[in-house]
Amino acid sequence: MNNLNTPRHYTSGLGIVLILCLFAVGAYLFYWVALRSDMLLNEDNPRLVEAELRIQRGEIRDARGTILAESVGPESRLERVYPFSAIGPAVGYYSLVHGTAGIEEGQDTILRGETDDFWQAWQRDLLHEPQVGSNVRVTLAKRWQDSAEKALGDHKGAVILLSLTDKAVRAMVSHPTYDPNLLEEQFDALSADPDSPLLNRATQGQYQPGMLLQPFVLAAALERELITLDQPVDDATDALVLDSRVFECATAPGDDVTWLDVLQNSCPGPTYRLGQTLQVDQLTQIVDGFGLTLTPTLPIATAGPVFAPIERPGLAAIGQENLAITPLQAILAWAGLLSNGVFSSGKLLSAVQPPGQEWQVAGPEFQAQSIRRAVESDSADQIVSSLTREGFVEHGAIALSGPEGESTVWYLGAAPGGSPTFAVVVVLEEGSDPIVAREIGRTILADVLE
Repeated sequence: MNNLNTPRHYTSGLGIVLILCLFAVGAYLFYWVALRSDMLLNEDNPRLVEAELRIQRGEIRDARGTILAESVGPESRLERVYPFSAIGPAVGYYSLVHGTAGIEEGQDTILRGETDDFWQAWQRDLLHEPQVGSNVRVTLAKRWQDSAEKALGDHKGAVILLSLTDKAVRAMVSHPTYDPNLLEEQFDALSADPDSPLLNRATQGQYQPGMLLQPFVLAAALERELITLDQPVDDATDALVLDSRVFECATAPGDDVTWLDVLQNSCPGPTYRLGQTLQVDQLTQIVDGFGLTLTPTLPIATAGPVFAPIERPGLAAIGQENLAITPLQAILAWAGLLSNGVFSSGKLLSAVQPPGQEWQVAGPEFQAQSIRRAVESDSADQIVSSLTREGFVEHGAIALSGPEGESTVWYLGAAPGGSPTFAVVVVLEEGSDPIVAREIGRTILADVLE
């Protein structure tokens, strides 16, 4: 009898041992995951560094599939590589030491292959499987990115090119730029550089709009029947003096000036006086309606506006009071005016490809969303038609941007005139000649339409 019972006792004992082992493993995991996770996440933890180096980060591709960022090298020590170095501020960088920026930051969770499923992650770690991220495709077009880079040249500032049909960002340039392939050895110098090359001026640079606001203010004034474009304007060419700086019409409007002439020649005086007749809440509604008080929702770091309650409506109407905006906000507002007065969000991400799967392009997260009607289509169309010349829809502006007389030059453009499909914004820091910004914008639009 004893010999017959021995296997049964042995099996029962083995089961108890296995249960105790499983309990010990569970307690071990609970201790490290729940109680000592701070130690696991310590940057000096060599196992954490080793695990990070093994992550197979997904690729970043442009609208045509061109690789903008990829991970290369042996599985035990992958290295992030950027084939087109000048694209730095838009694509950004990934660094074990310095973190992430740009699209690398905005899509970090997807590119890393992070998961909220604890057991899936535990099984992957148990089997020593590498963490594999998804590839992402963005709306940037490498060809047009190169064109915008070349056109901006050595100027300090930013450019954004937008396709009006889908509000997709096709080019995003910020100068001075940096090479993300050389980030590790140059980071300290880049961080200390007073020109801030690590700042993406296109989405994070904040500038006073100045007369950039004029088309939006006049569109709203048309909407409220405060003016008509053929209405005569007295003293239209009178200069304004701001901080000892004289502001005049960008070009001479001639005799018998109307509001159409005021707009086409960018005359500040009448716009300033119009602002004084508007109520503060009306001016606030104008800048809010075109999204100039909103933070854009793109999968990239964006700065919100600097906006305080309006105290001097005249200055607010010519963009010289309590508002500072980014080029991204400017191009989205401009696109709203060009799109029959409907303000929409932008688009930067077009598709995601999980490991081993096809590209996934369906879903609202890949589409720009209409947010509000800023003005009726008739008012918007009148402004757009008035700004159409030489095959372009365009408006240039200068903003006083500092106590020492510094100025910022803006250019809003679209093409082809009459039925524009692409829009561009150019901002030049420490500029004084709107013609320079205009030539940059026209060059980019002409290249896109070839």
